[in-house]
Amino acid sequence: LRAVARDLEDRVIVDSTPGRTAGELAAEAGRALPALAAELAAAARVFDDVTYGEVPGTPEAYRVMCALDEHLRAARPAPPVRMETP
Repeated sequence: LRAVARDLEDRVIVDSTPGRTAGELAAEAGRALPALAAELAAAARVFDDVTYGEVPGTPEAYRVMCALDEHLRAARPAPPVRMETP
């Protein structure tokens, strides 16, 4: 997930924010890439479980991270919403 965060920052999809949590990263990236919001949230939970919850990593958790990484490489951010002035 740290590599995913770095890639998203390098591509200027999310801001570089020191100390950001995995959940905060998922929420920010999910707003820019709404089609991947659920995958981002799932990856954040996996990261937190393994890193802080002492839950052992599993092949399925690894697949979640790899799939997210692959999907993010092809993703393009949603265009910003413009407000029309009357």
